[in-house]
Amino acid sequence: MLALAGRGGSISPRAIGFSLASQLGELEAGGQRWPVVGLAARRAADLEALEAAVGWLSAHGRRVLVNARVRLSASLVAALTEIGATVQLELASVHNRVQQALLGEEALPVVRLLLHAQELRARGVAVGVRLGPLTVGWHEQIEPVRPLLRHIAAADLRCVSVWSRALRPQEKQALFGDGHPPEAEWLTPQLRQRMLEATVVREAAAAGLAVDPCGCSAACHLAAPLPAYVPVAAPELFPCAS
Repeated sequence: MLALAGRGGSISPRAIGFSLASQLGELEAGGQRWPVVGLAARRAADLEALEAAVGWLSAHGRRVLVNARVRLSASLVAALTEIGATVQLELASVHNRVQQALLGEEALPVVRLLLHAQELRARGVAVGVRLGPLTVGWHEQIEPVRPLLRHIAAADLRCVSVWSRALRPQEKQALFGDGHPPEAEWLTPQLRQRMLEATVVREAAAAGLAVDPCGCSAACHLAAPLPAYVPVAAPELFPCAS
């Protein structure tokens, strides 16, 4: 899956087609197909460009997966409904301070995102959950994760994917102030990360959730059938020459 993020206006909606063609064309130059494209809705300023990207991707036979931490606009939701796209809501913590420390100041609280999930499903959009970032140093004491899993199950969302990483310096400052996250000197960071993911997968199953039931993190089983694949054409890569 290719992850593309709107940049709050640095890529205008009119230029999004060329941006997508350039990135996909480079990736597919060796003959490999990229039938699923992930779009990141991180800020409200991203949504107009994402709506333009959805139209371009649909016309080129790509399945669209939107990872969202903000409320999607009505026009974007309509576009997603029309092409049978999937939305994964990004949830890191039921505590808004932690949610925003890990996902950014514009990230909505978990309760509001789960309410938005009900609105999306009422409009025919398939919805899953991208659980994370689960961070080594904060989520390892599994207690912060269990309430989040209960909220997801209560919202009748069953499909989740899990992603983890180390805490970044600014996140450590936001979460611990002048203190320090718990250390485990006898374990490598990579091993701690794998152990964290395995623990969360077990806890999710106990809560009645399915982690990557399609075998990957793209929630393929929630999506409409893939449209006819359209390779990127040379005129899209060199629009001035066409």
